[in-house]
Amino acid sequence: MRWHWLVAMSFLAVVLVPGGSTAAPGKEPIKVHVQPSATLVDQGSVQVNVRIRCAPFGEAFESNITVTQDDGAVFAQPGLGTPTCDDRWHTTTVVATPFDGAFHRGHAFASAFVSRIDPVTGETVQGQDVRNITVR
Repeated sequence: MRWHWLVAMSFLAVVLVPGGSTAAPGKEPIKVHVQPSATLVDQGSVQVNVRIRCAPFGEAFESNITVTQDDGAVFAQPGLGTPTCDDRWHTTTVVATPFDGAFHRGHAFASAFVSRIDPVTGETVQGQDVRNITVR
């Protein structure tokens, strides 16, 4: 259940940032799509693909994915790097290495979050995807 708390706290941190919880006027939210399958790699890590599309706006603010398995006993949260924002879909591949334990084949949970901020006004745009995935 530890992962539920971490996901909730991450969400609340973004929502409660003054002036930073909604899309900037006239700006389309960022589109994020976690691919439904992940690949088990050496040492119990998983390779996950995330598709991201965003319009040119501001600068990178936050970009990460949380992957959990076994009710949160296996947990990883790598960054997604700095997405290219040019109104086109781009796929980012990350390796999620758990803090404790090891991922295994079967069902897992993934939550990806991407946001950008206008450094002058503090306005943000954001997008996220939350889904069950299959580790193969």
